[in-house]
Amino acid sequence: MFGFLSKKLKQGETTLILILLLQLAIHLKIGTNVFFIDEQTYLSEASWISEGLIPHRDFFLDRLPAFLFLLGPLYSISGGSFLFLRISIAAICLAITVMVFIIGERLFGKNVGRLSAAIFAISEPAFLSFMVMPDSLYALLSSAAFLILISEKLNRKDILFSGFLLGIILTIRQSGIFAILFVSLFLIYLFYQRKIQSAEIVVFLLASAIPTLSFFLFYAVVGGLDRLKFNLFYLSRYHFDLLPHAADKLVQFLLNSVDFIAWFQILFFLVMALAIHLRHNSLMPGSSKVTLLLIFALSGLLNFFPNTALNHILPLLPWASILMALCILSLKENDFSSIFLASLAMFLFFINFNSSIVMLTVTPNTSYGHISYNTFRSVSDYIKSHTSPDEKILAYDFLPIYHMSERLPDSYYQEAEFAYTNKDSEEEITQIIEQKKTRYIALVSSYYINYKVDKNMSAFVRLSEYLKENYTTESSFSNSDGPAILVLRRK
Repeated sequence: MFGFLSKKLKQGETTLILILLLQLAIHLKIGTNVFFIDEQTYLSEASWISEGLIPHRDFFLDRLPAFLFLLGPLYSISGGSFLFLRISIAAICLAITVMVFIIGERLFGKNVGRLSAAIFAISEPAFLSFMVMPDSLYALLSSAAFLILISEKLNRKDILFSGFLLGIILTIRQSGIFAILFVSLFLIYLFYQRKIQSAEIVVFLLASAIPTLSFFLFYAVVGGLDRLKFNLFYLSRYHFDLLPHAADKLVQFLLNSVDFIAWFQILFFLVMALAIHLRHNSLMPGSSKVTLLLIFALSGLLNFFPNTALNHILPLLPWASILMALCILSLKENDFSSIFLASLAMFLFFINFNSSIVMLTVTPNTSYGHISYNTFRSVSDYIKSHTSPDEKILAYDFLPIYHMSERLPDSYYQEAEFAYTNKDSEEEITQIIEQKKTRYIALVSSYYINYKVDKNMSAFVRLSEYLKENYTTESSFSNSDGPAILVLRRK
């Protein structure tokens, strides 16, 4: 990347350099100010990997493990520095901006490349790109795979490498399967156009399977393969169970003002993708490459469902940025469709820009979850002061407490959320606590102590009864934005 930037600088391409400097300044300004529960969860799990634990084998994981295996060494190298990890994510975002510039320039010209890079750089903080989460890596890998596939002379090695990159995505987010499926269909189309051979489709599919097969082989060697397969089954079933409620979740999402910008992102993409597909012969050269761009955008969009979290839309943003730039620069007078698309693109950019400004002005150490940073800090400091460094604890369902208190979990099930969809595990969780006689347990009060037997909380009835019988509340930490966190001590 540095060689590419040096070359562009010699060519007088200072615009991209200025965009990257602005983007870096934005990330440095945000720094470690904003506290996210999910992000701190990844840090806790990364700290366990740095201690030699392996996800799925040594602790429960309801996600795919590849990002953690990257994060663990970075955590160890940096000594657990949150700022270092945030800067590492910033480097990934800068690399995406460079790729967005190259893609826009190759497909549609230098002006589209410049504008799309600027749109991405300014918009990405609105979608929580600065968080230590896997979505920025997803966007980077998909952008790199796309760049390879639009090479002037596409050969078998290019197809193999792009398949391998998309295969890595599948070990990060389960939605990566859509990218592999859609690109496979695209390659079949090229085969029928007699632009590639059938063997190259087979090469792509085999390459995309290598990362997943490697993980299965790894777990077969180190142990934990059965747990990996079971947890992946659980994960698949969990998302399958969400599908019937997808419409309800979408309606709730649209009514959530915090996530309103993401809805506009999706609306814009759907309208624009259809319009550009119908007009690509007059707007753009290389229709097959444009189709491929829309395929990557669609696979990025599907990462957003069924969990409608704001950061999950980040893999769509590189493609949306390019399409937005294209629509703005293809504005023609007295052409209603181009005026409409350009207006929609500029309106969306304004929303994203405004949301990015909000991220820059957030009060340091605030939370975007229901528990504030100060509450987590107080609970963690209390546990740290009342336990020895080698003593293990349990913190249901707030994994940041492990990381912030520098204590390891005392159970394979370091969180009890698994019991939501697998009620049989509740008995196993209870048995482990009884066997190990865990001294301190931190948990949110409404989940386990003041539980209500309804469709959402009924899975915790047995665990709640056990905790009431065997533990006493030693301390309680109030939280203005949500339920209190209790610190329980064994009787």
